[in-house]
Parts: sequence; structure tokens; C-alpha cells
Amino acid sequence: MNKKTSAIILIERTKLTYYGINQGSAFVFPFAPEVVRDLDIVNKSQFDTALKTFIQTQKLTPANIVILMADEVLFETDIITAPQIPPVQASGKSTQPVSQAPKLPDSPLPEISQEEKIKAFIESVPFENSMVKTYVITKGIKVAVVNRDMYESVKKSFSSIGSTVEAVVPVFLVKAAGITTPMGPNELRKALSQAEFLKQQSFSLQSDEQKAALEKEKVGIFTLTVHKGGNAKRLAALIGIFIILLGIMVVLYLNVNKTSSIVSHASSILTKPSVPAIWLSPTIKPTIDLSPSVSASPSGVLDQSIKIHIESSAGSLQAKSLQIALTTNGWRNTIFTTQSGNAPGQSLILFAQSVTPEAKEKITQIVQIFYPQATIQTASGLQSDVVIQVQ
Repeated sequence: MNKKTSAIILIERTKLTYYGINQGSAFVFPFAPEVVRDLDIVNKSQFDTALKTFIQTQKLTPANIVILMADEVLFETDIITAPQIPPVQASGKSTQPVSQAPKLPDSPLPEISQEEKIKAFIESVPFENSMVKTYVITKGIKVAVVNRDMYESVKKSFSSIGSTVEAVVPVFLVKAAGITTPMGPNELRKALSQAEFLKQQSFSLQSDEQKAALEKEKVGIFTLTVHKGGNAKRLAALIGIFIILLGIMVVLYLNVNKTSSIVSHASSILTKPSVPAIWLSPTIKPTIDLSPSVSASPSGVLDQSIKIHIESSAGSLQAKSLQIALTTNGWRNTIFTTQSGNAPGQSLILFAQSVTPEAKEKITQIVQIFYPQATIQTASGLQSDVVIQVQ
């Protein structure tokens, strides 16, 4: 049996590039628009057939593969953990007098925990099956999310010739090591030389069977657990039904004439909405719900007819992800436009005078998940109720 070589695959929005350690050039597999659309594989059987044909045509041999996910095929955000402390002089004193010490901006909004921000960002990504990874950075953590279906399909095709995918990593890791993009054969060769480091920074590659509908990612001192599929919900439902039946049997055994109330209580339990399939452990519990809520008082209603306009100078995936988050949280009148040549100096949220404080609070919380440094202003003469200016 021939020993496996090493290879690297770069997945971009419209193509896949394969480079083997013994190759002089890279092989490109373009994605057909009717097969891959909007970062998702819409016809897996055609994709598998076409990729296997590509492998056979290029006479690729079994290899240990590292997959790089380009910036354009992943969703990412930076979550700030703490404000920066003023620099200290050699004498041990701050560079600013105590009376002029920097003051954090006043904010009427409640603090959102790091775990809640991660949870909300993951839920906003439009993939049915995601891979999540967090990386420690200077100012906090970076959260990256990619499409697991894309990885699984590529893995399936290359496994047919005996290849093994050993790591899946975002391309910003190799850029941080000084490797430039766009990546040609020379850059791919340099990235492949960092294979051992990249394996340590990989997304979790466990299959659905191996992870038993659980995917765990380490974040600082706590573990973020994402439940995929319906196994957890079915188990919870079965346990609930068992407890209900056991309670009814006890009541009948004790001859207590409260059957009607027990049945009513059981019905309310069975019809209660299921718990979202994300828990944060070990000790920190999320306490905020980012979905719009309605108060019993008409004056407390969050007006979901509010018109929101997102102006992005770069048309980034991050800005589009913000639009998805606002839409899924109830603000259906959210539009997105690209304002080329009009890059704002900072991320800005402009509210019309008519927007209620409750709506301002909820919208600001969601925007600051994606743009933590976004500032708030009240403006007049806006064509929309809310204008969000980002890059």
C-alpha cells in the first residue's frame, strides 16, 4: 500500500482548489451555479458525482488533507470581553491624571454576557448544519461558523479514493502567519507546511453518529454545547411523558380526586415550547431573550412594523448576517443596500424620534452582537425608522 501524501484544499465561494505536496501546480474544481448556490450545496448527488469525476480526471492519489475555508464562505465576529486599561508608566502611575481617567460611556442597555452573544450569533447564521469554532484574540474571542454540509460532501468524495481530512480551518489563521491571499501554489505550499499547527486549530470533525447530536467547542473556561438534530428533543419528550404518567398513577393510587387538574397540568407541560437546543455550561446561564416581546400594556408593544435600513459600504457577509438576525427576531421590514464609496468611520445606529425605548434597546442589543463598537444617535429626517451604517 502506498503511503499517503499531504494535500491542502482551499474552498472559496465559486470553486475548490486542490494542491498536493508533490504537485507543481494546483487543480481547480469550479462549482456549477445550479449545484452550489449561496454557500450551500443544493444538489448533493450532482456535487458528489462531479467532484469524483474531477478526482479521477486529475489522477489524485490518497492524501492526508487540510481544508482551508476562505473568508467569503464563513461567518465570523469578534466578541469583546473587557475594555482596555490605560497604559501604565514606569513609575507605576497611569499616563493620565486620576481626575482625567478615561470614563466608559454611559449606556442604558443591560450588559449582554459573552455566552449570550455567541449563542445569538450562531443562531443568526443561515446554515442548517453548522461547524462552530472560537479563537482567543487580544481583545476577546473570535467566533467562526462554516457550513458542515460542504465539509461532509467534500470529505465523502475524497474518502472514496482513501484520502483523510485531518483538519478544517478558516483561512485567517494562515493569513495571521504571514501567508498572503489570493493563494496560488506557492502560498498553498507554505500553508501546507503549517499542517500540524492547523490541525490543532481545526473545527470539530466528528460525524453525526460519533457526536450523538452534540458538538462541543471550548470557549475560555466554559463549554458551549450545540445540539443538532432531533434526538435531544425526542428524549426530553419521552422523559416528560413518563413523568406525567407516573404522576397520574400515583394520584390514582392515593385515590385523590384531582384527576382533572392533573390532566390539565400534564397538557400544559406537553404543549409548552421546547427549550432551545443550546446550553451554556458549567455555571453561567443566559438571562436575556433577543426575540421581540409584547407587553400586556399597549404602550409596551415592540412595533414590529418598524422599517430598518442597513447601509453597508462593503456588502459584507457580516452585515447580511445582521439583516437575517433582525428579520428572524421579528423586524420583517428590514432592507439591505450596499453604499459603495461611502464607508462610515464607525458603525452607527440612527433612530427616528418615533422609535420606542423598548424597540431601541432590543435593536441595539442585536446590532452590537455583530458590531460591538456601534454607537447610537437620534436623528430627524430619516427615510426609515432606523438606519444602520456599517462597513
